[in-house]
Amino acid sequence: MIIKEGYSYHISDSYFQKFSHLPNFASNKENGNYRPHYFALADKNIDGLYWIIPISSQVSKYKRIIADKIKKYKKCDTIVIGEFNGSENAFLIQNAIPMISQYVDHVHKVSGVEITIHKKLEKELKHKMNSVLVLHKKGISLLYTDIDTILKDLLLELNSNH
Repeated sequence: MIIKEGYSYHISDSYFQKFSHLPNFASNKENGNYRPHYFALADKNIDGLYWIIPISSQVSKYKRIIADKIKKYKKCDTIVIGEFNGSENAFLIQNAIPMISQYVDHVHKVSGVEITIHKKLEKELKHKMNSVLVLHKKGISLLYTDIDTILKDLLLELNSNH
């Protein structure tokens, strides 16, 4: 599957099964529904690698967390509130994970239409995701999942497919 930036995707069960042994790793489905939706951003350094950011409808919960982080750290780069599919949602950069196309199940559609986000929000998500990744490379991880283990495995798969 071709992954396009700015779109929302659902991830295959095989990805979640493959990495389910990792601490703080999310599950794929909620009550038999595909959850959550993930917003995809291309990695700026590695062709074929993407960063996917979970999208949550629990906005009030995450607004409180953002307020707490701003009070404590004077900013919050790990959660962004923005419009998705006509309503406010939380984009959870703190739960972002690396992804390659073979683990993408399908693009998120509503009434047959692929759902995208506004370019201004996409730009903010890119900026904050890149900031979080730069800090991670410096040894300051703001991400909950062991992205290094996932990344190592996915890069092996990418290299064996080329």
